[in-house]
Order: sequence, then structure tokens, then C-alpha cells
Amino acid sequence: MAKPTFSEVASAIQDPLLSDNFLLVIPNVPGGGVGEALRLQCRSASKPGKTINSVEVAVFGHVLEFASNISFSHDMSVSYAENGKAQVTTALELWQNAIRSAETQLGAPKSAYARNGIFYVYDNVGNVVKEYLIEAMWPAQVPDISFDGSSSSALNVDASFKYDRVITVK
Repeated sequence: MAKPTFSEVASAIQDPLLSDNFLLVIPNVPGGGVGEALRLQCRSASKPGKTINSVEVAVFGHVLEFASNISFSHDMSVSYAENGKAQVTTALELWQNAIRSAETQLGAPKSAYARNGIFYVYDNVGNVVKEYLIEAMWPAQVPDISFDGSSSSALNVDASFKYDRVITVK
């Protein structure tokens, strides 16, 4: 095969997928705090990945590798810009309280707190180019928020979620 030309490479790339065109939406968050779907305008996020594990078979001093089951990391981290009323953080804290009470350590069944989320990836003009269904997700960690009176900058908050599996919708 001959080396590709600049024109061939440029036409294959077209417009690059940019790292800032995405959104995480979680409909019907338990615990209240949000009257509609929770929309995390993420500054950064890691789309959950998956791994195909292998099975080794020893044959005549060699090892053959065969594909086995698929496993998921079960962790999704996001960093989001909080609004002036702390509505996203409040919704996540209320959701955590609906999962497990800090007072009694009693909790709800998974069917009451796990929700499906949708992770959208957009192109440069705002069309959805990838869509992932994150099944049975819930906020595992809503960390401390650091306030700094010596500077005036937007507050960036990190949160992590647990989930069961990821399905590529589009």
C-alpha cells in the first residue's frame, strides 16, 4: 500500500472530534432537588470503557490467547461547573441521602436509587455523533468543595459514579 497523501489524510479526518463537546443527562434523580432531568455540563468526563479478558491455552510450549468475557470498570468520573445556587451538588447530595441515610446507615434497594444516564458526544455544529446509555448508575462520591476567598474563579466540582454497564446507542 502506498503512503497516503496530505489530501487523502485531510479528507479522512474532516473535522476532528473535540474534547469539550459532551453532556451527561440523568433523568428522574431520586431524592428531589431537581424538578427535571439532572444535566451535568461537564468540564471533563471519562467515558466508561470495557475490557475483553483473555483465556490462555498452553500448547506445545506456546500459549494461545482466546477472547473471554467483557468486563467494565464500573467507575465514571466527571468534573462539572457548578451554578450559583449549587443545584447540581445539592441534587447529588440528596440522591446520596436517598441511597443511604447518614443518620442510621439504612438504605434503599437498588431499584429505588439506580438510574440510567445518557452520555452525549456532539460534533462542532451540535449534532449528536455518539450516545452511550450508562445503566444503573448512582453517585458514589461527591467530594468536599474547596472555597478560596483569595481568588475569584468558577467553582469546579468532581463527582464519581458507579454503574452496571455501558451500551453504545449511537
